[in-house]
Amino acid sequence: MKRIFLLATGLSILGGAAAHAEDAKPVTREQCIGVYGALAEERASLIQMFPKLGTTNLGQIDYPGRKVKLLAGSEVYAAASQVYELNYKQMLLEDIVNAKASGLGKVIGLSMDCDNANSFTPTFTMPK
Repeated sequence: MKRIFLLATGLSILGGAAAHAEDAKPVTREQCIGVYGALAEERASLIQMFPKLGTTNLGQIDYPGRKVKLLAGSEVYAAASQVYELNYKQMLLEDIVNAKASGLGKVIGLSMDCDNANSFTPTFTMPK
């Protein structure tokens, strides 16, 4: 029963992320630094909890590198983005602990908006 739930959850995440790609929203540099930092730290746990995520390119994206690029050595951006990173990390950790992907879709959607805004390879693509 748990496998069915996880599969259904993974499929709903994938569907929501695909729909989100069409509706990109404006994002701030601080939000993008925060979301990339949170995904850098939590993606291994997310893929373990929601195996369907492993079929996407989520595991191959260089989130630490994206974060560093956007920080560009700025202590101001580092400080300003910290609250975002903590918030997004908390959303992901709650999903991992509860085995329920409620905040994950929001975080992945935001990362997709950040990818678009910064001309990065999309975070969430399915293999062909």
